[in-house]
Amino acid sequence: MEKGADNYRKVLELLKSSKPRHKNPDILEEKIMESIRMSKAGTAVSQSFTGFLFGWTRIVWIRRALSATAVLLILFLAFQQSVIIKQINTLNQRLVPGNLGNASYGNAGRIELLLYRLSASGNQYVSSDITGEKIDQLIESFEQMNSKYRELLKLIDEDPELKRLIEQKLDARKEKELPEKIKL
Repeated sequence: MEKGADNYRKVLELLKSSKPRHKNPDILEEKIMESIRMSKAGTAVSQSFTGFLFGWTRIVWIRRALSATAVLLILFLAFQQSVIIKQINTLNQRLVPGNLGNASYGNAGRIELLLYRLSASGNQYVSSDITGEKIDQLIESFEQMNSKYRELLKLIDEDPELKRLIEQKLDARKEKELPEKIKL
């Protein structure tokens, strides 16, 4: 065993003392130096780029100013969200014009309903031409028409023969309109 270990030490000393032989040591040295310069230049570019992007984090007053701006922006967005929620709640409390059921409205509600219906249908109106009395008459006639329509629906639902007849007429009308739409 000692002989093997002794041989191992001798081989190591021989390898340590011997220098590599190269045909052109100057060219080898130049290539090594160039590769070192290139690696330093690559890290310098990446360091300058990250320094450019994140260099502001080393400046204390900029960090504090941006943090304060972020807090103010969050507060502004929270305020805006609360305003939006309040507006949604007020919209939920208003009348839905399509659902006229048994709702009772004052004059303000009637005017809003009429103006909504006029604007939804695309009609233009001049506010000086419409008086409160005309609005009341219009709304009353609309309510009468709506109640008569509900009564008519009740009659149709109660009488199966009438319901069948109306469904036949509607089906015939749909069949008649379908070929006309196909021709277009």
